[in-house]
Amino acid sequence: MSLVSETGKALQRIIARIGEVSTLVSTIASSAEHQATGLQQVNTAVSEMDGVTQQNAAMVEEATAAARSLAGEADRLLAEVSRFRTDGKQRPSAPVHASPVHDLQARAAAAGRDIARTSRRPVTGTRGNALAVAEDEWSEF
Repeated sequence: MSLVSETGKALQRIIARIGEVSTLVSTIASSAEHQATGLQQVNTAVSEMDGVTQQNAAMVEEATAAARSLAGEADRLLAEVSRFRTDGKQRPSAPVHASPVHDLQARAAAAGRDIARTSRRPVTGTRGNALAVAEDEWSEF
């Protein structure tokens, strides 16, 4: 009879431990669900940032093209204006020199191409963009 009693007590302890394990597994599942939601939000934010980066790169390229066009028009205007005489003396047409605008727009175009090239880099071998961001080098920002 004492063995039956001890077996009953052992089974009650096992049932209590199973209840504790079940509670812990439920807590882990709930935490994993919250973490998955957080990761999805981070992934959405990274995707939106990628889109904005690509839009910014496109705008930089457009602004660079507009600056080049404007610089060309300014050079042509300078050439036309230099043909006018205001003091009665004949002036040779002024040579057109590269302006600081050309240097700045070349640097802006290079920066825009760099931004566009890095923002369009495909991510492979991961389940989401959030993992890819962790692998990138962000120290330059």
